[in-house]
Amino acid sequence: MVEEKNVVIIGSGVAGLAASYYLKKAGIESIIYEQSNTPGGLSKSFSFGDYYFDYGGHCTFTKNKEIQEILESGIACHESIAIPYNFKKRNWIKHPVQNNLYSLSKNEKIAILEDFINKPQYESVQNYREWLLAAYGEYYTNNYPTLYTRKYWTVEPEQLETAWVGPRMYQSSLHEVLEGLFETDTPNVHYSNGIRYPKNGGFELFLTNMKKDAEISCSKQAKKIDPDKKIIEFSDHTFVKYHTLISTVPLPEYRKLLCNLNDEQIYAMEHLNYTSLTLISLGLKKVYDIPSTMFYIYDEDILPARVYSTTVMSGKGRQHISLQAEVYSSRFKPLTQTMEEIKEQTIRQLIEMQVFKEEDLEVSDVRYEKYANIIFTPDIYDNRACVHELLRKQDIYYAGRFGDWDYLWTDQSMLSGKNAAMQIIERKK
Repeated sequence: MVEEKNVVIIGSGVAGLAASYYLKKAGIESIIYEQSNTPGGLSKSFSFGDYYFDYGGHCTFTKNKEIQEILESGIACHESIAIPYNFKKRNWIKHPVQNNLYSLSKNEKIAILEDFINKPQYESVQNYREWLLAAYGEYYTNNYPTLYTRKYWTVEPEQLETAWVGPRMYQSSLHEVLEGLFETDTPNVHYSNGIRYPKNGGFELFLTNMKKDAEISCSKQAKKIDPDKKIIEFSDHTFVKYHTLISTVPLPEYRKLLCNLNDEQIYAMEHLNYTSLTLISLGLKKVYDIPSTMFYIYDEDILPARVYSTTVMSGKGRQHISLQAEVYSSRFKPLTQTMEEIKEQTIRQLIEMQVFKEEDLEVSDVRYEKYANIIFTPDIYDNRACVHELLRKQDIYYAGRFGDWDYLWTDQSMLSGKNAAMQIIERKK
């Protein structure tokens, strides 16, 4: 028996929920099918007793009033100023490093400053490494962002193009660099300056207003899509016939979902690159007096790329704290350890960094997410365009970070879902 639905949405992350929300406002009913047993996608949360965690680092710093109202209406929020720190060779450095050289050695300060003054100028930047060199000079590029790029993006900087950079990498003036040589009280220039987070739970609380009126069917993983018959087969051997389809499915997954693909389409799907996340979550009685519980780690022998605390973002302080560490992998940098080994090594390394003491650890958990971030290798745009063209021809609307295949924050993913919904609303007029 094939169930029939008007508008079907695959995926209940923020984009799928936003699409459902805006369709509902326009009087159009939809149903969301979610492969997991709970909705939320990468924006959902989980807990162990009083310790709560998110699926990756999340907070909102949107300036879009409409999106802010949807996320935060009825939710008690804690607002704070994000002051991240960096860790390298047992040294804590305020973020961004190039603006806060005060704690570095004299020789390193001189090397950074000399190369910053003499940084190369390019008529046309060809890759991310050249972008870094032009922004910061060679010494800083080699000893800071290059190391982090290997850990977070899992590739060398020259393997990335630069359209994704935007406000994510702060470009300092010479005055700011010089000021940070002599002063510790430097301006906060982090792109997420002014963050908001629920006071009494995980980030998933921000999805409340979109979930409450949405029809969501969980544990329904799409197995095959037949765009001609407009039928979706699920892994539980059930079927649904749709009139209109919005999909937030990661673009490489269409290699399995669609039939009769040509060689170009298969190649494009197989060469869309992404990182995967191994997420280590720790419940602690307390942490040491470290400068910040949102920090980036440059040492390549230390597994996590970054560490953050949901508890601190909620305003609950540094006692009874939920701490999460992220380890990234990809086809360029495959995992070489089991998840349990990664968890245990991460715990040992954070203890060695004096983030916490072993006796303060009460909860430990490790989880894996196949799709974490898009890797912006130069071929991304041709490959993405090829798959998007296919979906348009199949009358499939796409949305979200992995549907748009772009570096989208929460508000941008919601707007992507809204855009898909508005196309359907306009089409039905």
